[in-house]
Amino acid sequence: ELKQFEDYWPLGTMPRLAYEILYNTGARVSDAHLLGKVHEKSNILTWKPFKGKDEYKNDEEEDEDEALEVSIPIRPELRKAIDATPSGNLVYCANSHGTPFQSAKGFSQWFVEKKNKAGLPKKCVPHGLRKCAAKKLAESGVGEYMLMSIMGWTNPSQAKKYIEKASRAKMAKWGMDMWSGEQNKD
Repeated sequence: ELKQFEDYWPLGTMPRLAYEILYNTGARVSDAHLLGKVHEKSNILTWKPFKGKDEYKNDEEEDEDEALEVSIPIRPELRKAIDATPSGNLVYCANSHGTPFQSAKGFSQWFVEKKNKAGLPKKCVPHGLRKCAAKKLAESGVGEYMLMSIMGWTNPSQAKKYIEKASRAKMAKWGMDMWSGEQNKD
């Protein structure tokens, strides 16, 4: 599904830039639509995650009493998308008039339209890119506190869910590989 979106919306298009921001930062929709040049310094993006009720947040995520600042390097894929896409002066993702989206809801609805145009199923939602980023990070071996720092979580319970699931899948594969190796010895 990621590849399908990437194939449909090439670098240089606003939907691809939005996708790269959501996926490569792990930012919530409420933060992603506000990110821009003012958050960038020396190829590092820094922002304070939205604090409050976020209707686009997964029910599994905790409501955080105090959001900590997120400061992450800009991944090469995101850098290419930013550099390739003409955008607004204040934010990376601008609407068709070159101005910022008025709300996270407007940005999310616009992104869903672009996702639909790419032929992706209904289950693919903007927040899913955040979850996919967390999953990929956990599968890459990122630890609990690193994952919390990247995703802007203050409670380790969310990070533990992703790490445990990724670890269990890897351990299951290793176990089955070991079993297969033992059977080949017989």
